[in-house]
Amino acid sequence: MTIDPMLRLWVPILTHYTRRADGSIHIDLPRMAAHIAHIRPQVRGFLISGSTGDGWDLNVGQFRELLEITIAPDGFDSTCQYVIGCLERDTEAVLELAAIVEEWVGARTLNGWFAGLTVCPPVGNGNNQTQIQAHFETLLANTGSAIAVYQLPQVTQCEIAAETLAGLAETERITMFKDTSGIDRVVNDGFADPRVYMVRGAEGDYFESVKPQGRYDGLLLSTANGFGTELRTILTLSERGESATGAGLSARLSDTVARIFKRAATIDGTNPFSDSNRAVDHIAAYGTAWRDTALPLLVNGKTLPRDFIEFTEQHLNTLNPVPDHGYLSG
Repeated sequence: MTIDPMLRLWVPILTHYTRRADGSIHIDLPRMAAHIAHIRPQVRGFLISGSTGDGWDLNVGQFRELLEITIAPDGFDSTCQYVIGCLERDTEAVLELAAIVEEWVGARTLNGWFAGLTVCPPVGNGNNQTQIQAHFETLLANTGSAIAVYQLPQVTQCEIAAETLAGLAETERITMFKDTSGIDRVVNDGFADPRVYMVRGAEGDYFESVKPQGRYDGLLLSTANGFGTELRTILTLSERGESATGAGLSARLSDTVARIFKRAATIDGTNPFSDSNRAVDHIAAYGTAWRDTALPLLVNGKTLPRDFIEFTEQHLNTLNPVPDHGYLSG
């Protein structure tokens, strides 16, 4: 199916975890559903198992568990659409995940909410456009779903070019393109196929990136996990042509996010995108009483450092005061 053009704000939703008695790490579906319900008034588009949701790190068992969020009570509603990330290093591994997703979707009635698979170019700094094109053509030939192309050179070490994307778009199976590079090479090189919904995934310069002042149709941002209200306001101000107010809010949010992300990068061995948004979400869930609850669990079985959440709280207060109560504490 095609992407609803009214969905201008998307999020790579966080994956929440719980530890069982045997020490194994599993998906915490009720916690994820509560998070989705909390941000749903502002965010209508979701990427499940994206980079922020630890899509590169989940084992197959966890990936299968995560798909259950699509049928979890009180999670998605009729206003939502979602794409599901199949993030692996090579074509064969991506196809294995894609088969799991398509089998899951085919066996259930998901009310039209499923909008396709999200796939990156193959990982490898030696991959040229011929290899990248062959990767996507193989995926298209062996799947039936719409495809969202995910530009993530920070991981893949290569980029799909505008010309390659244009050729693939002729199949009419490429319905979305997400660029997290921060370079925006594809849109800057003039790609503008109306069949492909263009979303920016790089943080910062939010107001400047979206139409009419920018070149993107919308935003697909990790920070929509915790800053959905601010991002939705920026989009609304853009639509109204209120440039000064929109650019000002964008600058303040960009500064706050940059400071939190910079500190997150110092946490050894974890995903700074996930860490940053997990800290913001933990505070949103419990308010100023977040210290009285267990620290958020990570995919690797560790917990998010307390001092990092404290740092995040300090910077959130410069944007908006942290409320006494969160969406899980009443």
